[in-house]
Amino acid sequence: EIGKKRLRDISIWSSKSAFCEDSGDVPVSLFRNVNHSSEKYKEYGLRIRKVKKAAFVDPPMVELAVNEEEWYDHTVRSHVAFSVMTEAIRKLDLECIEVNGAAQYWEKIEDGASIIQKNGRSPILLVAGQAEPSWLLEWAESNYSEFVELPTGLRWHRDNRIESKAYLCSLNEIPVYIAPIGAGSSILLAREAFDTLEFSKFEDKTFVEAYVEEIDESETLLDLKLTWRFNIILQSQECWKLQYTKNES
Repeated sequence: EIGKKRLRDISIWSSKSAFCEDSGDVPVSLFRNVNHSSEKYKEYGLRIRKVKKAAFVDPPMVELAVNEEEWYDHTVRSHVAFSVMTEAIRKLDLECIEVNGAAQYWEKIEDGASIIQKNGRSPILLVAGQAEPSWLLEWAESNYSEFVELPTGLRWHRDNRIESKAYLCSLNEIPVYIAPIGAGSSILLAREAFDTLEFSKFEDKTFVEAYVEEIDESETLLDLKLTWRFNIILQSQECWKLQYTKNES
């Protein structure tokens, strides 16, 4: 029989850091308000396929990983951030712009940031990784190499006042964050667009429901399903998706 305590523990571990502004990954940490509610919002989830059934009986009949609490915490935190980012991208009115190379990329960022700032907002840039696009790495080298040529008007630096683990650098006064947006594009928008994120909090004070589903073709394996619920409110702002081709990244 599946152990209820085992599933309860997984729910607690999975709820540890993903659902708060100060511990969640980008974009969770960018929202002006991160709230918890008893409201039952739309469900999102993660399915972990073909886990050993013996790990879910009480007591477990297999040796468990010593770091599984950290693993559930980290895995759910990254998947929650991905689901929030995916929903935000779906709701944002993104203007897609094709850019050809580093100079045009920076030119479009400058143009968009200027519009955001004129409207009294704070521009931020979301990128898929520290080398997405590749010229971000080249620009970083400008801090210690005089041979790196930056686009006109660009200054690459790090702002020590920004404590986010996802913070990569600043391009002039535009903070750059690594976010789960997928390779091949960057997103420029006002930070104020991320207004309110509200997670459903269940009666047992967790944010994640954990349950198992039988697999027809196996008596020893199960699927583990982890689900969470949220709603987001975005402020209507100018925002751009800067797309570049793979050979230019």
